[in-house]
Amino acid sequence: MWKRSIFLFIFYFHSFLFYANPAYQNIKSLGMGQTGISSSPINPSGTSFLKEKSIYLAHKNNFSLSELAEISAQISIPNKIIDLGVCFFRYGYEYYNENTFGLNVSRKLSNQIALGIRINYYTVYISETDGNPAHWNSDLGILWKFNSDFSFGFLWTGFLRKKQEKLNKEKTAVQFGLSYFILPILELAIEANKTEKDNLFFKSGINSEPLENLFFRVGIYGNPVQPTFGLGYKIRECMFDFAVTNHTVLGISSGISLTYYFR
Repeated sequence: MWKRSIFLFIFYFHSFLFYANPAYQNIKSLGMGQTGISSSPINPSGTSFLKEKSIYLAHKNNFSLSELAEISAQISIPNKIIDLGVCFFRYGYEYYNENTFGLNVSRKLSNQIALGIRINYYTVYISETDGNPAHWNSDLGILWKFNSDFSFGFLWTGFLRKKQEKLNKEKTAVQFGLSYFILPILELAIEANKTEKDNLFFKSGINSEPLENLFFRVGIYGNPVQPTFGLGYKIRECMFDFAVTNHTVLGISSGISLTYYFR
């Protein structure tokens, strides 16, 4: 009983610290300080800027505890009529888990601007006797690529939602960020995040490619500030990403992902 209570406490503490709709989190983002609103894989409107269909699979181990593991998957399907994406996220273990199923729709408004919306269905499993609350919400995203080097992203998480009294962790979040390639091999990302109940905080990250198809990433985010580090390697149609971050109280979290692009 005491183990169950401790894990439930950590679950809610974790959600309070790192709130964001998990459907758009990924390992590359983690390595760059949780930035990514101005890049295609994160922002729901970003599918419209992808050139190829892709499948993304990831696993993240929070604070070196298997009970706090995250598993996610995403399929992105850009096409000429309307761009689609499907995603799944699971967080937790046998006796407590959270699951999100998402459907993403986006379209270019011009060659530089795209608008996207993601509809999410969110469920929580606590126990067979406590009931399993569920609700739906939606995310609105805008991605504006001024040119090949400079991008602006906006994301409104939970802009439409059905409230569920049992889910007291629900928050609406507004995020916006900039991405700029200082050099062809060096990208800088800066973002701001504001939830309805928390103070504004900033995130930043760097993505570099010192060798062809090999990427190094660093960043900072959160309160207290957490450093992040990441690696990426691309071989043919596959992209492998790894990231690690350290919380001053709870310890180290790490994740790994594979993205496959259909040529």
